Parts: sequence; structure tokens; C-alpha cells
Amino acid sequence: MNIIDKCEAGLLSYEEFQYYSQCSGQKGINEVELDKFIFYLYVRKVHFIKKNSYVGVIDKIRVIKMFPDTKIRFTLRSFENINCIVRKKELANLILFLDEGKYEVSVHGYYNSRNHLVIEKFFVRNPDSFIREFVLKSLKSIA
Repeated sequence: MNIIDKCEAGLLSYEEFQYYSQCSGQKGINEVELDKFIFYLYVRKVHFIKKNSYVGVIDKIRVIKMFPDTKIRFTLRSFENINCIVRKKELANLILFLDEGKYEVSVHGYYNSRNHLVIEKFFVRNPDSFIREFVLKSLKSIA
């Protein structure tokens, strides 16, 4: 059973896959075709990215950059403080409507190399009439 077969069977974690692929060298590449081996290196990395969901109060909203690529950061206060980054322009504009320390949000994303949670989706759990009108209606048209 070669390294690719072990991955497909779910017997290896991504770290183990990386380790064995580096240790096997040319022998491992010869067991499977080079194109298939390189493809698996990239596909398995994307497959192993862990998605995370949290609920907390949004705090410390800061604009890092607006043009040309939008980047907003905020702190999510839940059981621990989680540093979050928003790169999607549509979501960033909607988050800027929210008051700090007032709204409880549910966020979904993944951690980047700097240990920031990169937000892909969010939902306001305790909206008032203003947020319902201007944020949630816009959010439905995005998602």
C-alpha cells in the first residue's frame, strides 16, 4: 500500500502525509505518477483545513485597509478572545454597521498562519430593527 492509498483510506493525517512524502523521496514518487503525487500534495492540504464556528460578542472593530482589498479586524469575545479578519468586501461593509460590545454574532471561518480566524460567514444573533433592515437584508442577498 503506497502513501496515496493510505491517504485515501484515511489512515494518515495531513502532517503524517507531509512527513512520509518528504521521507519517501524518489521511491514514493516512482510508486505513483509524479502528477498524481503533486496533485495530492495540494488537494490534501485544502482537504485538511479545519473550519471553525464560534459565537460571541463583537468588539474592537478596526479598519486595516479599504482599498484596493478590504481588510477588517475585530475581536470576538466568547470563552476566550478570538482575533478575527474579514477579507470579503461585502461582509466587511456589513460588520462596520455593528456597534462594539452590543451584538452577539455567530461566525464561521478558518485559522490563517498568524492564528487569526478568517471569517467566511457571519450572522447577527440579537439584531435590533436597524440591523434587521440594513444588515440582515443585505446579508441574505450575499449568502
